[in-house]
Amino acid sequence: MITDPNLALFHVINDMAGKNSFLDSMMVFAAENIIYIFAAFLACIWLAKSEYRQEALFAGYASLLGLGINFIITLFYFHPRPFMVPIGTLLITHAAESSFPSDHAT
Repeated sequence: MITDPNLALFHVINDMAGKNSFLDSMMVFAAENIIYIFAAFLACIWLAKSEYRQEALFAGYASLLGLGINFIITLFYFHPRPFMVPIGTLLITHAAESSFPSDHAT
């Protein structure tokens, strides 16, 4: 029985890896490209001069602030990535750096 919620969530997501090539492709695409899609989305809102222009700017600044805070936390705390332990099925290679805090959550 897994009692660690972090590990339990990891297994819920990672247990699907390698079982469906379409789902694997979607997960790899999201892992590698979602940040660019988010940036393009904010840029489109900004360039369209929509009523949400200020919110797009705020979201961009908040993302940069979050990444900065993440960087500071990683200087003081290290948590291994699952493939470093090793557990799980790896779909893409990744540097052996701390998994917490995750820039994906930012």
